[in-house]
Amino acid sequence: MKIELTAALLHAPQVLFLDEPAKGLGVVAQNTIQGFLKEFQRQRETTILLTSHYMKVVATLCQRVVIIASGLICYDGSLNGILDGFSGSKIVMLLFADEHIPRNLARYGEVLATESPRAKLRVARQEVRKILASVLDRCDVEEVSIEDPLLEEAIAELFSQVADRPVISPVLTEVK
Repeated sequence: MKIELTAALLHAPQVLFLDEPAKGLGVVAQNTIQGFLKEFQRQRETTILLTSHYMKVVATLCQRVVIIASGLICYDGSLNGILDGFSGSKIVMLLFADEHIPRNLARYGEVLATESPRAKLRVARQEVRKILASVLDRCDVEEVSIEDPLLEEAIAELFSQVADRPVISPVLTEVK
C-alpha cells in the first residue's frame, strides 16, 4: 500500500484517486499515512477522491463527503451534515454526584450503559434540552457531556432511509 501510494504521488497529480488507503495497514502506519495525506493535500492543494468504509479515515481526510447508494448520489456535503441530517439522536453521558443512578432513568431516553455513578443515554436530538433540564432538576448531577452518535450509525440511518425509497428508473427515449 505504501509503495502504491508513493508511485501515485511520484508525478504530483492534481487529482489523487485512493481506494481504501488504510486497508491492511497497522494502526501506526494508518495514522502516518493519514497525517501524510492531509499535509500533502494542504501543501499541494491536491484533490483527493477517496473511497473507504473506514469512517476514521473519512473523518480525518475529508471535508466533503459524497455517498452513493444504488447508483444514485444520496448525500453530498459535510460530515457534520450527515450527523445533523440523518441522526435523530444525541448521546448524553451523566455523572451522578451521589454515586446513585436513578431507577427510572429510562424515562429520559434509551439507556445505553450504566456503571455507577455514570450513565449513558440516547436521547432524541430535539428533546435534549428538555430532558437535561428535567434530569438536572430531579437528580444531583456532577457532570454532563453530549456527543453525536458514531458517524457509522448516521450513515447506516441514511442508507436505511434510501433503501425505503422506491427506486426511480431513468426513462429511456428513442431519438430519431
